[in-house]
Amino acid sequence: MGFFDRFRGRRQPTPEQAERLSRITNPQQRAAILKAIAEGETIPDYAWHPIPAELGVVGLVGRFEQALATGALSLTQSADLGRWCPA
Repeated sequence: MGFFDRFRGRRQPTPEQAERLSRITNPQQRAAILKAIAEGETIPDYAWHPIPAELGVVGLVGRFEQALATGALSLTQSADLGRWCPA
C-alpha cells in the first residue's frame, strides 16, 4: 500500500452500477465487483454477466475447460461468459 492510498476515499457504486449489481447473486462475483469499484478499477462488460451462486469457482473452471475442449470457446477470442455459462 502506497503512502497516499490511505488518504484516498473508497468509491461507492454509481446508481447504474448499483442497479447492475442487484442482479448479481453469486457472493464471490459480487465481492469481486465491489472491490473493483472501491479501488476505482474499470469493470469490463463480461464481469456483469451473473454467474449462478451454486456454480462457484470450481464449477466455473469446469465449464470453462469443457467449453475449451469442445471448441465452443477459444483462448484467442474475447471471453463471452453468456455463451458457455448460463445466466
